[in-house]
Amino acid sequence: MKRFASITLVLFGMILGCGAASVAPIARSWAQQPAGRWECFVVDRFPDVEDARSWSGAANITAGLNRVARQVASGTILNLTPKSGGAASVACVKY
Repeated sequence: MKRFASITLVLFGMILGCGAASVAPIARSWAQQPAGRWECFVVDRFPDVEDARSWSGAANITAGLNRVARQVASGTILNLTPKSGGAASVACVKY
């Protein structure tokens, strides 16, 4: 009887594990852009990521980089100054 119970528990654990493994890849974070896309942020608006992303200058740079720099390797980071002079105020990341 103990052997039957232990086999049943092992089989139930395997079924539960396989079910979780089949569902886990579907879960996705909406915080990042899809792979292969640029995302730019104005750095003085951090830690609010949505505010940093939605600034018009960062959105324009994002659109431009996604058009002309698709071939750049993932993980590339750019520090840009959209206006002349001053410190870098926009950070762009290639996902």
